[in-house]
Amino acid sequence: MKKLLLLSLTILLFSCGSNNSVDEEPEPSEPSKISLTVKEKWDEGLSYNYQNTSQRYCQSEDREYLRPSNPFILGVGQSYTSLNHYSIETLELSLDAPSNVEVFGFNLGPISAPSITIPKYINHIELVGFDTNDKILLNEGALHNYHPNDTSLKRKIIYFSSNVSEEFLNSLVYDKSTDFCPSSPEQIFIKKSEEEYNNIVIKEIQIPYNEENISLRVGDLVLGSNLLQRVPCGNCNEIRDNGPYTIIGKEYID
Repeated sequence: MKKLLLLSLTILLFSCGSNNSVDEEPEPSEPSKISLTVKEKWDEGLSYNYQNTSQRYCQSEDREYLRPSNPFILGVGQSYTSLNHYSIETLELSLDAPSNVEVFGFNLGPISAPSITIPKYINHIELVGFDTNDKILLNEGALHNYHPNDTSLKRKIIYFSSNVSEEFLNSLVYDKSTDFCPSSPEQIFIKKSEEEYNNIVIKEIQIPYNEENISLRVGDLVLGSNLLQRVPCGNCNEIRDNGPYTIIGKEYID
């Protein structure tokens, strides 16, 4: 009887020990990398109307065109957006004005092109009060060549959405002569898809898992130059000249 009880106890202890070993979970390994999803930060946008512009008279047409005080483009390039091709989220041009103010479009310039100040990309273009008789004047010769490897995009501005069609928008665009008047019609604006927009502004990068990088949080605004210090050189090229970025996703990788 004693032998039987001893055998039963031995089996019970062995069974408990075996279950414990099965239920034990290995300690999780420390991640080796952090994957960040980042989005380029662009200027919030520009809005021009008769109240924040001056009027320039075109004698040959006997018309007034609205002109920003620092064409083209006020505010761009004066802050961090200069690192992201001077791109802006929204450009709004409004011709709504009192009955005693008669204007027929905008003279956006630029006067010359000594440095890059024209937005390469505009997310959304909003036109208010325009009809087929109105015009948008741009100094085509002063627009910078952002796409030296693609001649079809030379001296163009790429946008991604608008409240008017691409055809109508470009029907308004004229090269600007020296006397505040239009000369020849130009096709300046090229519309691209939302997918192409996302491919331009959103990037995935991997950075080492360390104390400094753990502190990065979703919503943080970080400069490309800062990220270069965290990213292995093999991943540096796509963010070398750009910034800042907003972190929109963060994931630990084993």
